[in-house]
Amino acid sequence: MAPGTQVNIEFKVHVADACTFGTGGTARAIATFQQPCGSTSLSAESPITVSRFAPNVAITKTPTPIYADLNQEVTWTIKLTSNGDYTAKQVVLWDILPANAQYVSSTPAKDSGTGTALDPLVWNIGSIAPSATATTITLKARVTGCPAANTLNNATVFWGCCPTSRQRSTATATLSTQPLYTIAQPLTLTSCGGAYRITILNNGANATTSQISNVHPIGFVYVNNSATITSNKAGRTFPNTEPAYNQATRTLTWSAANVDRILQVRL
Repeated sequence: MAPGTQVNIEFKVHVADACTFGTGGTARAIATFQQPCGSTSLSAESPITVSRFAPNVAITKTPTPIYADLNQEVTWTIKLTSNGDYTAKQVVLWDILPANAQYVSSTPAKDSGTGTALDPLVWNIGSIAPSATATTITLKARVTGCPAANTLNNATVFWGCCPTSRQRSTATATLSTQPLYTIAQPLTLTSCGGAYRITILNNGANATTSQISNVHPIGFVYVNNSATITSNKAGRTFPNTEPAYNQATRTLTWSAANVDRILQVRL
């Protein structure tokens, strides 16, 4: 090569086996040449590090918890966000429904599965390029039972070109069909009487309140038409708040005629 001469060699390569590529490696270019005044062979070397891209897919599933009654249809939203440094390829979403829920529909439509652990719902997503915009799947299911304990809905996303070491991420949502019902009397009466309060709170699924009663101490008498009922549920009113009063047993009773359903507000 004459002084000032430059030679460029270009060629293409591809990863023949994603499973053996690992995290990367070193590429070396070596040129061997001879000096003009002798036969001694010399070489020039240029190593570069080849790093493997790190695609990543984040997954969320909302709402959680979700509260439902028997035979009610519930809706979950699954979002997949490609937040790595390269396109996530061969992306597949699995969803295993709670044992007390049955698949109804989804957008986009599922590719296969019934939603059980042995036959999960499957969506073949394909490739997802890095983006702030999430890929969204909306899933509808119907509640088929009301077990004592909450049940779980597990969604798992897989990606990667190596079938034996695919990457994954999982999101879990809780399905609750049981009320979490408590009653408290936060105010203490004095020997002079005063205002009395009963607080009922439901932090679980819907609860139908059929009756509320209160027995006050000996010597106390209920003041007629003094009872009020309020709720933190927007727009909820109680048209009849006066209890039945048995003075002999000192018992106040509110029945379904005036207290039919108490729900916690869920934003």
